[in-house]
Amino acid sequence: MYDKNLDEESLKVRIYEDIFLDSKFGKTLRYSTLGKIDFAIRYFESTFERTYYFLWAEAKRGNDKDIIESFIQLILTIGKEQRYTDIPPLLGAFDCEKIAFIEQSHIAHIFSQNDFNWNVKPSDHETKEFKQLYKELKNILDSNKLLFYYKHNKMQLKEFIESNFVIDNPYLQKVQITKNNFNIIYQRWLERVKPSINVDWNLLKQNGIIDADFYLADILSENNETLMDNLFVVLRKTSYELLKKIDTSGLVSSKTATFNNKAHAEFWNLYKRPPKKEFWDYIIQRRDLLVPQDFRERKGAFFTPQIWAYKAQQYLESCLGENYQDEYYIWDCAAGTGNLLDNLINAKNIFASTIDPSDVKIMQELAQSKSLNLLQNHIFQFDFLNDCLFDKPFKEHKTQIDSKCENCKISKVPKKLQEILQDSNKRKKLIIFINPPYAEATSSGARENKIGVSNNNNIYKKYKDIMGKASNELFAQFFIRIYMEISGCILASFCKLKIAQGSSFIDFRNVFKAKFLKGFICPAYTFDNVKGEFPIAFLMWDLDKEEIIKKFSVDIYKMEKSKDSKIGKKIIYASPNGKKSLNQWWVTFKNNKAKTLGYIISQAPDFQHNKQMALISKPLARYCLEMNKYNIIPFSVYFAVRHCIKHTWLNDRDQFLEPKAKWIKDSNFTNDCLAFMLFHSQNRISSLINTNYLIPFSETEINAKEAFDSDFLYKFLQGKIKADSIESSSPLKGRWVGDRLDSIESKSKNIKKDSKKDKLVKIETKLDSKFIPSSPLVFSQQAQAVFNAGKEVFKYYHTQDFSSLNFHYDDGYDRSYNPNASLYDIKAHFQGFSLDSKGNPTKMNALQKCKDSRYADLITALNSALDELAQNIESKTYEYEFLIE
Repeated sequence: MYDKNLDEESLKVRIYEDIFLDSKFGKTLRYSTLGKIDFAIRYFESTFERTYYFLWAEAKRGNDKDIIESFIQLILTIGKEQRYTDIPPLLGAFDCEKIAFIEQSHIAHIFSQNDFNWNVKPSDHETKEFKQLYKELKNILDSNKLLFYYKHNKMQLKEFIESNFVIDNPYLQKVQITKNNFNIIYQRWLERVKPSINVDWNLLKQNGIIDADFYLADILSENNETLMDNLFVVLRKTSYELLKKIDTSGLVSSKTATFNNKAHAEFWNLYKRPPKKEFWDYIIQRRDLLVPQDFRERKGAFFTPQIWAYKAQQYLESCLGENYQDEYYIWDCAAGTGNLLDNLINAKNIFASTIDPSDVKIMQELAQSKSLNLLQNHIFQFDFLNDCLFDKPFKEHKTQIDSKCENCKISKVPKKLQEILQDSNKRKKLIIFINPPYAEATSSGARENKIGVSNNNNIYKKYKDIMGKASNELFAQFFIRIYMEISGCILASFCKLKIAQGSSFIDFRNVFKAKFLKGFICPAYTFDNVKGEFPIAFLMWDLDKEEIIKKFSVDIYKMEKSKDSKIGKKIIYASPNGKKSLNQWWVTFKNNKAKTLGYIISQAPDFQHNKQMALISKPLARYCLEMNKYNIIPFSVYFAVRHCIKHTWLNDRDQFLEPKAKWIKDSNFTNDCLAFMLFHSQNRISSLINTNYLIPFSETEINAKEAFDSDFLYKFLQGKIKADSIESSSPLKGRWVGDRLDSIESKSKNIKKDSKKDKLVKIETKLDSKFIPSSPLVFSQQAQAVFNAGKEVFKYYHTQDFSSLNFHYDDGYDRSYNPNASLYDIKAHFQGFSLDSKGNPTKMNALQKCKDSRYADLITALNSALDELAQNIESKTYEYEFLIE
């Protein structure tokens, strides 16, 4: 047992030296940290070709911590850092008295949860996520952990290390391959096996064969022999054999491909092959999960979770009648491997198409095995955004844009489906049932690549002029072709709510006029390869009835333990809905004829863009408005209503609107908003960039050691600012802050140059002063609590002993005394900045990294007071219709 007072870092070093280094392996076992993971043991040998971790562990000082809680904290850390794709064979937890191990296979399933929030703070044991994992895993961890006490089990621990921490360990249980982890193992396979396979991947891809086909040959094998013969590629001991016949295969020889046996063997030594036979069909069916992200977006291979596929089918039945499968035809034109059609029974009325020939083959095999109720000839390869619908031009399209199709060739669409498409009465009985791709030309920052994905097709070229900016969205391209060329049908599709709420879809909505029937929304993160906190909707439209999209009601579902749970309804309002947006309202207060106090930077007025909305000291290239004494009140209202409500998946696309005029007379509301803005984390005013005009206290209130450069805000709060007064300016400063280096020339906002007389003259200001108080502002109890909590933060900063700082941040930040420090400057002083690989500051550290516990407590108290104040502002946000419920 080690000393209870030994700090955590020292304990980790001692454990490594005494337990892992003191073994027969010597220095082949190396200790390191890994991101936020406390303790990692890896294999090291100069001739070894890759990094291999045996253990990740959580370390705790003393011996009074629950070892199960330590495991849960480690699991949350792995999930938060998204390291679950490469978990080592063992996870561990230790303190000064004991160490415990658990094989990762016992807890691997926990990382496959679609509806779990991994973004919580792992060290906070009071979150509902921590408690949920503790409840779910306690029995598993207790019954399967291997626990060793240093004092009593020293020999057993040594034997355990020497038996298990070896590359070719025959005793360490191999990882089972299941339907929950086969795609995770694939990510590792890409790094360690794929590079050793001797093929031309580009040529293979052109012929519909991808690396995933080689991976499937691997996992569905025993003793390096693939056990199935209906795959594109099979493994034959020391080489792969191509079963699909193509003209130019890309293989070194015409039919086989060799690989590096050592790399292949080292990798598969860790996993038990094949998986249980009950998983085989599922793994083959889910080949779409293994298709590269860009490929999946091009093809529309966004696998719909069965929970939502079945829910969509229930909505079809409730809307169209219980006999809809007999009375309607169904075509999934973005079918992938057909999962959206699973559970449908009337095969003669169902059609499925997809862009990928390999997915067609999978659907045909599933149909042949009766896993899908589809007829063989109703499954076909079809590029919906490029291929022709008909064998010859068809003249009943909705507009003259497609009154003739000069490039029509023999269509890939089955004759029976063509007959349905060309018969106006039958089209009314056709359901286009799809989950199309969600790729956008400008998404993910990869603009050039995304433009190539979204806009290099015939439908984009044909309809871009009438779609406007919506033409960048693949799902909108699907919708416009269906609306224009399959008019009168029922469109039942998963999609983003941009179709109604997006400002970039205004032109699209002017064309797409249809009657809304029914629908629901669910979280996007429950879908494969869809990231982000936003809703995905399943919406049903009758394209035979033209109606302008104004608003519609949808049901709300979330996922709880793999089951759907209805939690209410939501009205979706189309934008514009007769009201101006909040940004159109905001600009009416634009004013640049008084001293600039700061700048409000903002983008689109919806929740998904709120994180980009801030109060800053220097204008950026993006959209900024100058804040001064004449508009500080309306600008603080704009700031507060956008930040008082937390962003969630459910409100992500909700639009902020021009409010009712009554807000102007509600001084309690406007004063709450001002207090909220002054102390919010998105107030990034810094005295290191410009004069700080927004210190809400006097020097004596916060024990400042020097006079402030400006007491504007203190006087403003006291009602002592005159409408015609012009404050003197102070020299601007140039030091880096946050994530940039600011070098700014001194520019006075209240002077101009007379070109004739070459002298400076004052600008006279005669402006509306209705937002400049003539008496002290009166604040609510909640706002006063914010001021009190903020004052304690300021006071604590000014009472620091700057001559002997106890801060040791190696970030280059100047921590000398700054009498004009803003709240942002104070946070920077205590929390410091992260550095990039070149040693340059990137962003402010999280509060958890702060080394001053007193400061951390004060900021926590301030944030708590802000949360209380936000509730006041939230109620008025809806009352004055900044948001519509």
